[in-house]
Amino acid sequence: MGLSETRRHGEELTKLRSGHLLYHKRDDSSQGGVGLLVHKSFSDKLKSITAISTRVIYGIFHISDRYKMKVVQVYAPTSKSSDDVLEEFYSDVEKALSENLCYYTVVMGDFNAKIGQKAPKSSEDYVGKFGLGIRNKRGKRLVNFLTKHKLYAMNTFFQKKDNRKWTWVSPGGNTKNQIDYILVNKKQITTDVSVLNKVNIGSNHRLVRARMSFNVKKERNKMLRARPCRLDYTAIEIQKEHYQKRIEQIMQNQPADTVHQLSERLSSAIRQASEEIGKNMNQRESILTENTKQLMAKRQEQLSSSPGNLNVINKQV
Repeated sequence: MGLSETRRHGEELTKLRSGHLLYHKRDDSSQGGVGLLVHKSFSDKLKSITAISTRVIYGIFHISDRYKMKVVQVYAPTSKSSDDVLEEFYSDVEKALSENLCYYTVVMGDFNAKIGQKAPKSSEDYVGKFGLGIRNKRGKRLVNFLTKHKLYAMNTFFQKKDNRKWTWVSPGGNTKNQIDYILVNKKQITTDVSVLNKVNIGSNHRLVRARMSFNVKKERNKMLRARPCRLDYTAIEIQKEHYQKRIEQIMQNQPADTVHQLSERLSSAIRQASEEIGKNMNQRESILTENTKQLMAKRQEQLSSSPGNLNVINKQV
């Protein structure tokens, strides 16, 4: 469970008497504060928690021996904050996404932004048609972020009644908005997103719950079936210096803390640079001339009309 606007000062990971794990991060002078509450049944899956700032943290969970999931918890500045403060927040979120890359990524929390409904003829891929309200300026910034990082705002993809969509209510109770979101990089893992309206947490925000299903065997088979990209290694050899520089650039944006992470980053960088510089050879040019193709077509016609002429045509082919 992700927590936004926590009231606990400092940074601490605590094992509660219930067996659940509670992590929180907040500076004494900060208005932010985020945390993660991990159920005891998943505590052994949690491998690390990293704080980027008092508004952005992330935890790494092992779904299986091969697959990991990164859960990023955020608390965005309010609409009263400056654009500079907002951009600093998004920079922190991008840093969290770039570190310790995982197959699954979930970003959740209070974004203080209204995405609203997707326009009927819109080409937006990462926003569904079941959002609440009208998109505001901060909502446009969030949608740009979704598009850039290919994250789906899953709240907007499930049809619910309006009273199961809003996540925040104004102090007077007159205004209700959807400003808390759950974002994922793999849309197919999310089976439902809804608001829990019967849980009183002593806040003007309501809990947002996502149900997810991980079929790691299916994902593995999908990767194995994927057709490998055929590369022109001559082109890579000719542009060897550019190829090496590109690998270095990619590695600079993906820092590693362990030897295992360094190995994963290097393999990923080599693969990405190779695909960018090597020409795609999937569309293989035909080795047959047009004249040969015409003769082969003519031979096919002769099979039914004049079998006696096949020897002559075969020699020409």
